Amino acid sequence: MARRLALLAVASAVLGGGAWYLLSGSGPDFPGEAALEHVRAVVACGERQPESAGSRCAREKILSALRAGGVEAEEKSYKMRTPMPDPQTGAPREITFTNVVARVKGKSDATIAWGTHYDTPAITGQTIVGANDGASGIGVLIELAKRLQGSSPAMTHVFLFLDGEEKLGDLPWNHQIGDLTANACFGSRAQAQEWARENRLPRAFVLLDMIGDADLQILWETQYATVSLKNPFERAAREQGLDGYFFKYQMAVNDDHAPFAHYDVPTIDLIDFRYGPPHPERGGGAYWHSADDTMDKLSAKSLAIVGAVCWAAIPLLEKKFL
Repeated sequence: MARRLALLAVASAVLGGGAWYLLSGSGPDFPGEAALEHVRAVVACGERQPESAGSRCAREKILSALRAGGVEAEEKSYKMRTPMPDPQTGAPREITFTNVVARVKGKSDATIAWGTHYDTPAITGQTIVGANDGASGIGVLIELAKRLQGSSPAMTHVFLFLDGEEKLGDLPWNHQIGDLTANACFGSRAQAQEWARENRLPRAFVLLDMIGDADLQILWETQYATVSLKNPFERAAREQGLDGYFFKYQMAVNDDHAPFAHYDVPTIDLIDFRYGPPHPERGGGAYWHSADDTMDKLSAKSLAIVGAVCWAAIPLLEKKFL
């Protein structure tokens, strides 16, 4: 009861009496099972490389779920130069990458952006359906957007379901904006560049990636994440007794938050990179980028934990950036 009253006091102070952000009960009050069903629907689309049937299927599932919850959503496509050679001409091949963009209008036009990716890597000899990497974030962001819809948040929240995070072919992974050999983060680079041109960059960008692992251990990302963004999520986790799942180890991770950091947008990457037993030759755990990245490795509880912490962090983020 003391914790519940403390949370009520925090929410009332931040929102001027409105407590719509609050959790209820003793555990994370976030629909983890519903989030898991969204993940399952996207995984059923199979592999999701850009321009593929699986990619189109995933976008349809995402759009349908968002619109069913009353959330405004649309596709946004970008034709981008890649370092992959065209098989006929040998020239750098252009590929169309398509993001799904959802928006929940707030009292202010000032924006917080949330992101996750839906594509899967193409690795010779393996069929990878990407249950954790990256369908897990989709489930949480859909349910987060649905909860925000109609709740009059202080700021506008944009939800990006990003295409082309994974590298193409056997060429090196490179996310650098302006580099002609860039070979990753296509959807996030295109979105960040467009918003920069239009002077519409968000006040902050929160990325969710690989957050469904049943053995949840969200790391603190050290290369592009902004230290000032750590506190709202630490506090939100601590006040719900969920801090044991967050920021107990750290490492540098290249991910879809990097293009936003390039434009000095404060960013954070909520990611669990210890996915499966340690791999003898690479980081990320044995399930990462493998055919073992399947639904049976995921947990509705993990999705509920991450969703609940994101939900509780919203008033703290709005107070900080509005």
